Amino acid sequence: MSIVDVAIKRPVTVWMFTFAVMLFGLVGLSRLAVNLLPELSYPTLTVRTNYTGAAPAEIEQLITKPVEEAVGVVKGLRKISSVSKAGQSDVLLEFEWDIAMDITSLEVREKLDLIRLPLDVQKPLILKFNPSLDPIIRLGLQTSDNSVSGLTQLRTFAEYDVKRQLESLLGVASVKLGGGLEQEYQVVIDQHKLAQLNLSSQEIINRINAENINISAGKLIEGNTQYLVRTLNQFTNINQIGELVVYRENDQIITLNDIATIVDGYKERTDVTRINAVEAVELAIYKEGDANTVQVAQLINNKLDAINKLLGDRYKLTVVYDQSTFISNAISEVKSAAIIGGLLAMFILYLFLRSITPTLIISLSIPVSVIATFNMMYANGISLNIMSLGGIALATGLLVDNAIVVLENIARYKEQGLNVVEAARKGTKEVSGAIIASTLTTLAVFVPLIFVEGVAGQLFADQAMTVAFALIASLVVALTLIPMLASRQASKELEQDNEKFPQEQVSFKALVWHKKITYLLALPLKVIFVWLPMLVMRIVLLSFHAINKVASSVMKPLTAGFNYVFEQLASLYNKLLSLSLKHGIVTLLFSLTFAGSAFFILPKIGVELLPPLAQGEFYLELELAPGTPLAVTDNTINKIAQHLQSDERIKSTYSLTGRGSLMTSNADKGGEHQARLQIMLHDSENEQQVMSDIRQYTQKLVGATTQLNQPELFTFSKPMSIELSSYDLNLLTTYSNQLTQLMEQDAQFVDVANSQRKGQPELAIHFNQQKIAQLGLNAPDIARLVAVKIGGNIASKYTLLDRKIDILVRSDEKQRDSIGDLRELVV
Repeated sequence: MSIVDVAIKRPVTVWMFTFAVMLFGLVGLSRLAVNLLPELSYPTLTVRTNYTGAAPAEIEQLITKPVEEAVGVVKGLRKISSVSKAGQSDVLLEFEWDIAMDITSLEVREKLDLIRLPLDVQKPLILKFNPSLDPIIRLGLQTSDNSVSGLTQLRTFAEYDVKRQLESLLGVASVKLGGGLEQEYQVVIDQHKLAQLNLSSQEIINRINAENINISAGKLIEGNTQYLVRTLNQFTNINQIGELVVYRENDQIITLNDIATIVDGYKERTDVTRINAVEAVELAIYKEGDANTVQVAQLINNKLDAINKLLGDRYKLTVVYDQSTFISNAISEVKSAAIIGGLLAMFILYLFLRSITPTLIISLSIPVSVIATFNMMYANGISLNIMSLGGIALATGLLVDNAIVVLENIARYKEQGLNVVEAARKGTKEVSGAIIASTLTTLAVFVPLIFVEGVAGQLFADQAMTVAFALIASLVVALTLIPMLASRQASKELEQDNEKFPQEQVSFKALVWHKKITYLLALPLKVIFVWLPMLVMRIVLLSFHAINKVASSVMKPLTAGFNYVFEQLASLYNKLLSLSLKHGIVTLLFSLTFAGSAFFILPKIGVELLPPLAQGEFYLELELAPGTPLAVTDNTINKIAQHLQSDERIKSTYSLTGRGSLMTSNADKGGEHQARLQIMLHDSENEQQVMSDIRQYTQKLVGATTQLNQPELFTFSKPMSIELSSYDLNLLTTYSNQLTQLMEQDAQFVDVANSQRKGQPELAIHFNQQKIAQLGLNAPDIARLVAVKIGGNIASKYTLLDRKIDILVRSDEKQRDSIGDLRELVV
């Protein structure tokens, strides 16, 4: 017995199976993750190593080259490149696409653990590039008090209150802060007074660290009580730091207050965040890898409503960027396109079939197949994203093809005089091989996309699998549900098909009671699994007949007009077909000419993986000369932001100077001489014009390089890149600058960028070894002393409730704020 016979003879089974598939499909739909894009895994790793204060040449010799030699033997490595800049080494590793990156990361870590780097070099970090690692929401916290103390309190409130509340939410991985002023206690030493006492900065650091301790001394038992013994000597207030004794001779006692000033200050700034040109603290919220972006964002927004009620007038919390809004809009548009496509397919079917009953039977294959697809998507770990939903929208028109072929063949046999049951059976079996072959040929187009390597394979795999799942589901529907419904169109024949069982004659009363009890026990199951499905099926069929009568009268003028137009087109087609057959050579030449013209048009059509996003926002990247102080960079980007405030087309601006909350593997981002200004518009239609106006304004900035970019789903290299290589850096710089100037003069190119940059300005200190020896000093001690006096050193941490505040020791700023002061440092 074939699947078609089973479907026709057992309609209840088909209904129950259909309901079960749809039920599980809806459950699977509710559990599908919602993301903008499929899960992408780029075969690249960045090994980042920080060496504070080191020059690019030292970075290259001490860190970059050893790292390159160590990781260069990792299996599957395709290309290795590096960037060495002041204080940081980035080694970029590119692997083959079929490499398992999780295992590769472990291999790279093993190789890094085998190399020896300078002691004061931080442990190398392995960064993976993944678009899903971008923050899903960026928040801006502002205060009405923009003084030093106000910005310090703002940062503290954001870190120890708002951040903790957000990190506790389900699906939130971390919250990174940027901007504001981070509190720090500073011990500002007078180096001349320190030299008079013959003390060093390192001795002060060791003294502070030794005194700020709590030590457990063990246990003491007295009688029936056991005590824990602790020695408590941690600082309980800032005044105790200044009262610390650092020098004693006879009766003379020198405290830290005598040689230093204790300041409740803030850490040296590495970033500045502004919203609409006003300083703020940024909170970048990152989700867990498998979390649902839209659901997590909804939890965050609900929490923000509760937080905003407690802020009062002093603080203001603003959503700067919400990725879930774009995801929801994009997915909603794809859903709308799929629904509209399905409705249009039903409408066109009705115009050709001129009957609502077969139209509804065929159209039923769309929702059943789509909902069944959600089952297979959930089983294969496919999320709801623009690619998978695009696959469903693409498959919507294909889902009815098999059902049309089956129902048309059934109708042909009915016209030949067969009853509906036999027509459904024979008609479906006859075309089953054809529709299976047709489905397989379509699958042969999409399935190979699953095995394509690279970004295209990862991007379009979800779409290809979704189309394949939907087509397989539509094939099953065409072979089961469609013939079953077609065989039940006539209610009289349905009644004749119902089997009548003869009533048994029972002789014994015990058997009669046994039969009654069995009937009562089986009655609930019979109601659920037999009578209810049959009732639903009858209601559906009666609804079909009722809708058919109503639609026939309502749609009669439209169908009449459509039939007239269709007949005219059919007549015209017959004439063209006759002419084509009579003049075969002319028809062939015309077809070849028409097809050949496409080869001339094709090169003029733009080629890109994905079109630009129209989100009504874009960003400006600013870069000044290396060595530019953070304050100067912030002042420059703020001038641009203030200039844009008067433009009515601009909704808001958000600027970030320095690194801030960035978690990027890009070696070119995050310096104090770099800034980024994000511009949000009221209407996305004005985007190009606003960008053109800003480009004209920024061209007037002296010594600044600016680029305007739109949001991208992927961060690839620029559309056109030219690589120059040479062992002579001076020659390389000369020719790269000349090439950059030539391209900037050509109107075909905009936003030309040169990766060859000037180095960070530095002051190099060379020791006179003879004088060092005469004074009984050594170079390492002097180098560490200079580092403490100029950059400072963390001596210990001050505990304030549940907070840890750094205690920094460094020289007075008046004794280290110029090159002359550097020469006069007391060693």
